[in-house]
Amino acid sequence: MREYIFVIVTVAILLIIALTVFLKKMRQKTIKKLVYSRTFSERGVFEGDTVIMTETIYNPSFLPIFRLDMEYYVFEELKIEGYEASRKGSMQYCISRFNLLPFMQIQRTHVIRCKKRGYYKLDTSSVYTNKDNVYFDAPCELYVYPRQLDMNVPPSPMNLLQGDVTTTMRLVIDPFSFDGVRDYRVGDPFNSINFKQTAKAGKLMVNNREYSSSRLFKIFLNFDAETKFDLSTKEYESMMEQSLSFAAFLIDEAIRFGYKVGLSANCVLTDGRMKLETELGGGDDHFEFLLREMAMMRPRTGVSFASILKKGIEDSLTMTEIYVFTVEVTEAMENYIYDMRRSGNSVNVVLLRPKEDSDE
Repeated sequence: MREYIFVIVTVAILLIIALTVFLKKMRQKTIKKLVYSRTFSERGVFEGDTVIMTETIYNPSFLPIFRLDMEYYVFEELKIEGYEASRKGSMQYCISRFNLLPFMQIQRTHVIRCKKRGYYKLDTSSVYTNKDNVYFDAPCELYVYPRQLDMNVPPSPMNLLQGDVTTTMRLVIDPFSFDGVRDYRVGDPFNSINFKQTAKAGKLMVNNREYSSSRLFKIFLNFDAETKFDLSTKEYESMMEQSLSFAAFLIDEAIRFGYKVGLSANCVLTDGRMKLETELGGGDDHFEFLLREMAMMRPRTGVSFASILKKGIEDSLTMTEIYVFTVEVTEAMENYIYDMRRSGNSVNVVLLRPKEDSDE
């Protein structure tokens, strides 16, 4: 009798072990079949704004999966609101837990506050199972544009201090022209609202008017400041971010009033470029393109700034409103700026200073 009971217990234990091993293997195979993705609600937003990140997971199997922990890292600059995550270095370590029935799809949203300008790309997520990690390709990218600073009280351009004043009169909109409709933007006049298109779209739409003349606008950003500031300090980074914020505001204003705008900088970009050179262009698409380029800028010096100014002269810029943001003006820069003014351009040189100096 005892031998019979021992056999039954042994068989039961072996069956439990075999079933446990089988279920673990089936769970791992089922996890590998999961379809997982992440998306941001916007391609790009301004620094300080919020964006929605959506996780989508689908179980295409007839087996349920419970207590599934999807692990991934999010940049510390993208703060997930209401979620306290462990941190390792500059990344937030996050876990999303799912319970999936057969053929179930779940979407989970996270509100993210964008704390700092930059280009952020998330690549893979993983699930730890059976002493191994199962990885999922879930790429998504987000451009965080520089915060726009109103230049009503900007650092004084050098040419204004010297009495070399040029007109800043806006272009005149042609009221009889029509160039389609577009989304409402802050600052658009009330009489430009297209009420029929607003009713159809369910959001404010305005008439896009052409301008009575064509004007050019160009911004040059100098990231070279090592003769006066240590490039590894927060002071230097703050000045560069301030220049980007001023530039974003000016570009927005210029494009809004019909200018064709270009941007050049001698910084390093996240994709490895050592400088930024853009063609002159107008419209909302060009504005978004410039903002994405600015999001990819790093506060590091690439090529010499003199070569950037030289390229502007070689491009035969004329009748162009030019802003130069820089920490200092070297002799070589002075010569190129002088040549630009001789070519009929209005050149405004804005000297950047640390916040404590500029606030005085």
